[in-house]
This record gives sequence, C-alpha cells and structure tokens, in this order.
Amino acid sequence: MGGVVDVMKTWRTARMIAPDTRRTRRSGRWMLLAAICCGALMLADTAAACQWGWRASGGWKINQDNNVQVTVSLEQDRDLLTGYGEFYGPVVDPAQKNVPGSTGFRNYTGQIDAIITGDTIEMRIFWMPGMVGVYQGRIDRGRAVGEHWDRDRPGQRIGWRSSRLFACIPPPSSPN
Repeated sequence: MGGVVDVMKTWRTARMIAPDTRRTRRSGRWMLLAAICCGALMLADTAAACQWGWRASGGWKINQDNNVQVTVSLEQDRDLLTGYGEFYGPVVDPAQKNVPGSTGFRNYTGQIDAIITGDTIEMRIFWMPGMVGVYQGRIDRGRAVGEHWDRDRPGQRIGWRSSRLFACIPPPSSPN
C-alpha cells in the first residue's frame, strides 16, 4: 500500500511543479497508470511466490463443491502438516463404498497427513479402514483451491477451496 501512496505523492508533486497544460495532465495520467500497473504486478508476484512457504496450521474448513464442509485442525512443521478432519455426511458402507438409501447421516473423523511444496498442497485424510480422501490444490494469493477424490475412485473428482487465506511464513530472523 505504501507504493501507491508514494505514487500519489509523486504525481501530486509533479502536477504542482509542471505547468498546467493538457499535455502535462495527459502524460501525468499515463505515468500514474503505469505506476499503478507496475505496483499491481509487483504485489501479484509477491503474493504468488511465498519464498519461505505457507502457514496452513490451525483450524479451517475445506469447502467442497458438493456442499460438504470438512473441518480440519492441523499442526505444521516446515512443509509437513498433521492433524485430523471431520465432517457430517451420509453413512457409507466401508465394504461396498456406497451410500445405502435408508441409513441416515453420521459424523466422520479422520487423520490427516499433508505436505505443502511451493504453491501446491496435497492432503490425505484417512476416514475409515479402506477410505482415503485425497485433496490436491494450488495456493493462489493465500487461498488453496483444488480437487478432491476418493483414493480408490480417482475419476470422480470434486472441487474444493480453503475457507481462509494461508499466511506467508516470514523469513527466519538473522542472528545479531
């Protein structure tokens, strides 16, 4: 934000010094537009590349495109994440992996193992014996967005996104 304020001060100063002509105003507007565009590109580049990694630890939700919401609680050690997830959904027969019509709904919990590599995140949630949810995605400006599927049915994919933005991990402090 400081860059935009500096550009505005520079533009105002240039207008006060320069004679008030159409040509000067027009070139001043182009300089302002160019400065704003350059600043936006610099901010976009910074947001896309998080040099020290992304912080995804804590509690947040995975919002799936099929209206299922998985609540996760994660601890992070560098690029590795562990924790648990839970959601409320239809009862699934673990042997058949189908949804019987009259059995109702229940809470599911599962262990999570995940890794963040650059701007990509991959999670595996071990829901019950034989059921593993795979979540792969990219982190774009702090928000994880991707696809989810059952490990045994990779052709049936569902979109997902994180409920909150991940923070960029600050660089390690230098010893003085």
